[in-house]
Amino acid sequence: MPHTSAPPKIHYPAQATDAANAAYCPVKSELCAAAGVKEADVLIFEPQTTTTRPAYAVWVDKENKRIIWGFRGTTDLNVSCSPALATS
Repeated sequence: MPHTSAPPKIHYPAQATDAANAAYCPVKSELCAAAGVKEADVLIFEPQTTTTRPAYAVWVDKENKRIIWGFRGTTDLNVSCSPALATS
């Protein structure tokens, strides 16, 4: 029997969609409104896409005790390959 306090299964895909959409926001306040988070919970906000990485944001979901990473998708093959070519 599932834990009664667990969120419905639809919560995770819905939050993933919100995170992806929020990554397209050009300013932090818009990202927060789109993702439903407080500005204080945003850890990293990089709204500009470069040749080596997509725009992205990382924030804390305190209620569910998770870190959320939202990033922009792309149709450009060069940008799609950049994560595979990146080094740490």
